[in-house]
Amino acid sequence: MKKIIFSILAVALLSSGLTSCSDDRLDATLEGARDIEAKPLETATDLRATVSGAYYRMVNATYYGRDIIIFSEVRGDNAYAAAGFSNRFQNVSGFNLTPTHAYPADTWKKIYEVISSANLAIGSDIKSGNETEIKQGKAEAYAIRALAHFDLLRIYGQQYVDDLGLNAVGVPYITRFGELDAKNYKRISVKEVRDNIYKDLDEALKLVDKNASNKKRFTQQAIYGVKSRVAMFFGAFDAADYSIAMESAKTAMDLGGSIIQRSAYIASFRAEEPQSNAVFELAQDNINNPGNNSLYTIFAYVGYGDVVGLGENLQELFEDETDIRSSLEMQGYNNLAQNDKGNYKKIGTNKYIKLTKEELDGDVAVDPSIRYNLEHYRNFGKYTGMSANIKVMRYEELVFNFIEAAVRTHTEEGVALNLLNKVAAERYLGNPTAKYTALTLEDVLTERRKELVFEGFRFEDQMRNKENLAITPQATKGVKYGEAKLAFPIPRNEINASKIDQNKGY
Repeated sequence: MKKIIFSILAVALLSSGLTSCSDDRLDATLEGARDIEAKPLETATDLRATVSGAYYRMVNATYYGRDIIIFSEVRGDNAYAAAGFSNRFQNVSGFNLTPTHAYPADTWKKIYEVISSANLAIGSDIKSGNETEIKQGKAEAYAIRALAHFDLLRIYGQQYVDDLGLNAVGVPYITRFGELDAKNYKRISVKEVRDNIYKDLDEALKLVDKNASNKKRFTQQAIYGVKSRVAMFFGAFDAADYSIAMESAKTAMDLGGSIIQRSAYIASFRAEEPQSNAVFELAQDNINNPGNNSLYTIFAYVGYGDVVGLGENLQELFEDETDIRSSLEMQGYNNLAQNDKGNYKKIGTNKYIKLTKEELDGDVAVDPSIRYNLEHYRNFGKYTGMSANIKVMRYEELVFNFIEAAVRTHTEEGVALNLLNKVAAERYLGNPTAKYTALTLEDVLTERRKELVFEGFRFEDQMRNKENLAITPQATKGVKYGEAKLAFPIPRNEINASKIDQNKGY
């Protein structure tokens, strides 16, 4: 029988600097590769190491370390991949992907590697160790498997194409370790994928240690949070899911956390460790991070700087200067007193002009009608360093999941209005406790977009609302809801190996 050699943590050796019991990154370790048939997982330590391996893979640049967040931003109306930098994400931003391109192939492979780690943990027969710890490890693995399949579906599923929704072709749902190697799987419907995701999340909730509180691993709150995210997504195709979203978000909020205060908002994105609004983060540090392939370098002017904001869209969205989210510490045009192109002066809300020598000397008045257009609109405030954790879920997402679901189901609207005003009180100058006197879907969606900008939600939010996409320098004709190119192609090497069906249009 062929041996199954599995890379537990995807690295051969782990230095002492990478492991720490205090911050619980990859504290339980095994050898880099293991013959699973000859030496199956048997102890709670084995199980924890395997689950740690799944988290380790999740933070890879081709998954949550960068790409899955960028895929959403550059395909929506927040941002695009600008030419003239390192030329990353050009074909994603322009909806010009083919089955042989690296982005769909690399992300598909990495997410299924995560699923393999989860399946190994789920299917293991652990013979020794603390029972609570064993159940917690299995719960984390079920939650990881559910989230990973959800992420695959929102990228490769055809639910948006021709607005087929739950009846569309989804992705293979892999539940047994080794099944990927055997190539004996097929694509199932979006509805079947949804049902399997819920099943895995419910199983995770049965097993999870209710006292577990590490925000860098799945807790009870994080599992309910993912369930609310999943249900919000599927509510676009089955309105009954909005009730699941609202109930799950409420349960998650009741388990702790809070809306981050205005005074701490900017600093919270620069913090190395989870803050009061953390629900689930993927650990990074000065050793374990994607380096030059990080979110920081793809956004930052001093890095590769490929991903830039759609300036006119975001200027209009953030025109209220009393909103902390519109501050120049968070976003705007390159706010540099001097750079290699010259000196600049701010003349209005996120508007700049380039100053000549005469203007610098004060001999010529600045003409405020001249728009500064030599640089790009940028994200300054989120993902400000390579070593900061990836904020997969913040408390504020739970809040907006509850509010939006309440509006759509016309239930708990008083509670939802109160929550919306709680967010507004911590974002707008003067802490307006009654900024909103009525609850409208338009206001909710606008505030949600402001809160989650640049965090990898925008494309899916537009798809949930069946919106046509913006014209950008890459997508010069725009993309309409229902078009085939809204789904990534299935990688050519996967088609060749497993013979599963390709997506429409490819």
